[in-house]
Amino acid sequence: MMPKLRWLTIPAFSFLGFVTFTSSAGAQSFVEFAAGSSVHPGVNGAGASYGHSLTGRASFGQPVRPGLSIRLDADFTQFDNTVQFYPPCAPPGCTHPSYYTQSTFLAGLSVNALANLDSKGVFYVVGGGGLGVGGDDVDTGLQLRMSGGVGVAIPAGRLRIVAEARCLGLIGATPNGSWLIPLTVGIRY
Repeated sequence: MMPKLRWLTIPAFSFLGFVTFTSSAGAQSFVEFAAGSSVHPGVNGAGASYGHSLTGRASFGQPVRPGLSIRLDADFTQFDNTVQFYPPCAPPGCTHPSYYTQSTFLAGLSVNALANLDSKGVFYVVGGGGLGVGGDDVDTGLQLRMSGGVGVAIPAGRLRIVAEARCLGLIGATPNGSWLIPLTVGIRY
C-alpha cells in the first residue's frame, strides 16, 4: 500500500517545493507545511473501524485582495482499517477475537479560498474543491473532492504557527466512507 501513496504524493510535494523556491522573495505568497491526524466518522460498510491515521499537507497560497487568498493544497491521509474476522478454530473454539489491519488512504490536490475573519489574519475559514484518490488495494479511483474548515494562524516572528480543522470528502463515494476530518498543526512562511 505504501508505494501507491508514495508515488502519488511525491510529485505533488515536489511541485509545491519547486514553486516555493522559484517564487520571488518579496512576493506576498506563502507556503504551509502541516501534519496531524484525522477523525473518520463511523464504521465503513465492511464493518471496519478506522484509526491510527497520519495526515500531511503542503500548501502554496497567493493573496488576491486584502483578507482573501487562494491556496493550492496537496494532502494525504493514511489510516488503518481494523476488521474483525472469524478464523476456523479447533475445539473448544477461539479464545479471543481475531483482527487484521488493512491500510487505506485518501490523497489529492485542491484549490481553496482562504478568508480571514479578523484584520490581523489570525482566524480564517477555508473551503474549496479539487481531485483526489482514495481506497485500498482494490479501489483507487479518481474522484472530485470538496473541503471546508476553520483555522488559526498565530504570528511567531517571520513565521506563523497554523492549526486547522477541515471536513474533507469525496463526491460520489459511499456514504459511510466518504468523509474525513483532518486536524493539522504546522508552519506558514
